[in-house]
Parts: sequence; C-alpha cells; structure tokens
Amino acid sequence: GVVLTAVFTALVLQVEFSTFGLHGQITFLHLLLFGTLIAATDPISVIALLRQLGVDRRISVLIEGESLFNDGTAIVLFLTVLRLFTSGSFHASEILSKLIWVCLGGIFVGITIGFLARFVMGFTRDSLLIIALTTAVAYGSYLLAEKLHVSGILSIVFSGMVLGNTDYKQGLGLNARVAVMSFWEYTGFLITSIVFLLMGLELNILLLLDHLELIILAFAAVQTSRLVAVFLPIPVLRRLGQPLAYKDATMVWWGGLRGALSMVLVLSLPEHIQARDSLIAMTFGVVVLSVVAQGSSMGLLLKWLKLMPRTSDAQTFLNTSLARLRAIDEQQRTLKRLYGCNTQAAQEIMQNLHKQRQVILDELRRRQQDPTFFHAMQEHKTHLERYLKQAARQSYRESMSASLISEHEAAELIQELTFVQPSPSLPDQEKKSPPKSTSSESSI
Repeated sequence: GVVLTAVFTALVLQVEFSTFGLHGQITFLHLLLFGTLIAATDPISVIALLRQLGVDRRISVLIEGESLFNDGTAIVLFLTVLRLFTSGSFHASEILSKLIWVCLGGIFVGITIGFLARFVMGFTRDSLLIIALTTAVAYGSYLLAEKLHVSGILSIVFSGMVLGNTDYKQGLGLNARVAVMSFWEYTGFLITSIVFLLMGLELNILLLLDHLELIILAFAAVQTSRLVAVFLPIPVLRRLGQPLAYKDATMVWWGGLRGALSMVLVLSLPEHIQARDSLIAMTFGVVVLSVVAQGSSMGLLLKWLKLMPRTSDAQTFLNTSLARLRAIDEQQRTLKRLYGCNTQAAQEIMQNLHKQRQVILDELRRRQQDPTFFHAMQEHKTHLERYLKQAARQSYRESMSASLISEHEAAELIQELTFVQPSPSLPDQEKKSPPKSTSSESSI
C-alpha cells in the first residue's frame, strides 16, 4: 500500500502538472520524493472519533494497524529516493536488503525486549513499577533499534504487542492492567495534542497561499493514489478469507489522514535540494487539508454509508445487563478461587451476587415481549455470530499451521464461512411478533 501510494501519487502529479503546465523546477524525481514522504498515514483523530462513535472495531483496527506498520516502509522509501539526489546511484538489491533489515530487525528487537520485560513484570504487581517498565520498554526499544539502524517504530509496535497480550492471571494483575491502560490513554491524548500544536506553530500561511494550486493538485493526487492502494487488494483479500466490504474500504480510504511523520520528513530535506519550499508547502498543505477536510467530514461519511451505530434504549439495556452478568460471573469465579466459599462472609457475598444475577435475568425475561428488545437481541445474536466466525477462521489457520489440515482445505473452510448462506426468512407474521417467553434461563 505504501509503495502503491508513493508511485501513483508521483504519476498522478506528473499528469496534472503536464495538463496545467506547472513543471518549473519540479521534476518527476521531486514528485516521487513527495510521494514517499506523504505515503505514511497518521489517523490519530479519526481513530479517536471512530471509537467515540462506537463504529465497528474492525475498521478502526485496520486504520490504526496500517498507520503503525507503514511508517518504517515509508521512511526507507524516502531515504532511498533522497539518496538519488545526492549520489545518483540506484541498486534494487541494496534497497531490498535494506528494507528487509530495517523491518525484520525492528520486529526482532521489539519481540526480544517485549519478552524480556514480560519476564521482569512477573516479579511485581505494583502498578507504578509496571507503568515505569512499559515506559522504559517504549523508549528503550526505540533507542536500541535506532542504534542498530533498524525500525524503531516497528520495535515499539511489537514490544507493545507482546506486553499487551500478557494475560493478567500470568504476569499482570487486573488492577495493574487498568492502571497501565489509563496511563497510556492519557499519554496518547497528550502527545496527540502536542503534535497538532507543533503543526500549528510550524504552519506558514503565506507559504501555503503562494502554493495553493500545487497543494490542491497534490491533495487530489494523494487521495487518488490512496483510492488505488485501498480498493485494488479487495479481490485478493476475499481469496484470503478476509473480505473487506466496499463501505468499510471507503472508510479506510477516507480515514487515511497524513500527519506528523510527513512533516518531519519534509523538514529533514537538505537545503540544497531544488524546489524544497514547494515540497514543504505541498506537504504541509496536504496535511492541513487532510486533518481539516477528512477529519471533520468523517461523521457525515459514516452517516451517509449507514455505518453509524444506532443504539436504542432496548439495546443499551441489553448491553448493560449482559455486561453486569459477565461482571457477576467473574466476581463469583474470583471468590471461589480465593476462598472456595468456606467462610461465612464469602457465602453471604455469593448469595448477594446470586440475587443480583437473578434480578437481572428476571428483568430480561420480562422484556422479551417488547418488539424493540426482541430486535436488540437479534442484533446481539448477529454480532456474536460475526465474532464466532472470526474465531473459527483463526482456528482453521491454527489447524493449518499445525499440519492438521492442508492449505487448500483451510481455504475451503474459510471460504464457507465467508460466503455462508443467510438463514431462511421468517414469515411476516413471525417477524412482527417475538417468540413467547420461556421460564428457562437458556432463552436469555
């Protein structure tokens, strides 16, 4: 995706410049350099908006995961094209070997430090010490990776993945996990605010106005190349058993904002490069338009695509009731694990939890005759089925990795999940009225 975006941005800009006669000092190599530095996405504000609106988590994971993984590739491509300005030499084998070293080296450093920190984390349950350890991992993995001339970004990502998948029962207490997540959520908010503040301080309005035509053409070229990079792999994703709906792809396309990395790269250009001011203006202009135009219109696009979740009172009640039931079950399991209900206090607490659970179940049964509540339950069932399909896909892949089934057999099984036939439609009379309630808890 990064390579497609960089190359297509340069090609589209070349066509635009030829059409409007705007060549000047800007050559195709300048446009390719611009394509590499603008290729990486930085959709921080979009991700926050998607989470706030409760959009399907898969979309935000796709957008955020892409932004985390494409920084290293974009930097390598940028440095490669920049080298052409200084040395004029171009060796494909050298570029490929450097790319492999930067990416795989960063991944190896991140995983190694992550498991080392995970081992150290097993000796303490103190929240402050664990927060300090995660901070040291984030900073130290980046410094070590940069010292080895590999990707510091990928190093941080994979060390975080290792720590993030540490089970709280094995090495990270539940309270410590909540404290760590709260700390990093605030840190993310703070750093995001600083990035946008620095962008405003570095912004030169007069420079942008002088290059307004270039900025508009550059923004159009970036969006066109982004469109190609997102929609072109859709048929391949379907064959891999991970289909991407066109509505979701549209969100991924429009959610690919440009941000801090692009500005850092363009400001690092040597002073002697021709048209440096034009490249800076184009980059800053695209970033500003990206943040303002795409960021502010994301809510409208969600409504137009009908991806905005509509939560009724019945859905809210169902979600909160199920969450309370899960919490009560977890409390009961914890109490049994700690005391085994052998003390009078534990028995009293267990009885109170059982009464609370029974009250919730009675209220759920009472509301089953409400058509809106019945509709909420059907949506909840659809959500569970979608989640179970993802679990089944993962199980098939693990079976294939363990050589229990062949790759062809796994592909067929995943294909069955992807194109499963919908359930037969209910007659109109059955659609209008929910089923009669039963006295058993299994109906809930």
